[in-house]
Amino acid sequence: MAYNVDIAQRTPYGLLNLRGAEDICRQFNNVLGLELPQTPNTATANDGVTAMWLGPDEWLIRTDDSREPALSAALLEAVKGQHAAVTAVSDAYVIFTVSGKEARAVLNQGTGIDLHPHSFSPGTCVRTSLAKTGVILHQLDDKPSYDVYAWRSYANYLSMWLDKAAGVG
Repeated sequence: MAYNVDIAQRTPYGLLNLRGAEDICRQFNNVLGLELPQTPNTATANDGVTAMWLGPDEWLIRTDDSREPALSAALLEAVKGQHAAVTAVSDAYVIFTVSGKEARAVLNQGTGIDLHPHSFSPGTCVRTSLAKTGVILHQLDDKPSYDVYAWRSYANYLSMWLDKAAGVG
């Protein structure tokens, strides 16, 4: 059975991992032009920058590939001499977008996360496993569309799994 879903790999993109205590957030926020999410499993976005909460002092930032070097340098300068970290991780991840009215059904085959709209809605993100692979799952909109961030070394496996789960592989 083929599901009504589109699966695509996103490229190019810039990813930065930010680490810092709450008092560092103001400096990060000023550079990013948005408020880093402080609520677990939420994301914020503004002007081509998305920030996802990964832990009490950790965020994943996605931006255009061309903006990553300048953004990284500005973030590092903003927290210079403070206990914080800005790490480029673009090469570590691959991002798949899964969208369409049956996207939840496809993803539910490989995760225990409740993707029902009452529990998981646009702006929600979570670290979890999908098909026995560690991922970051981020719901983008009500279509629904999801970005699935996976370690690059699992890209082929996850691509094949997604195709099979969607009934096209």
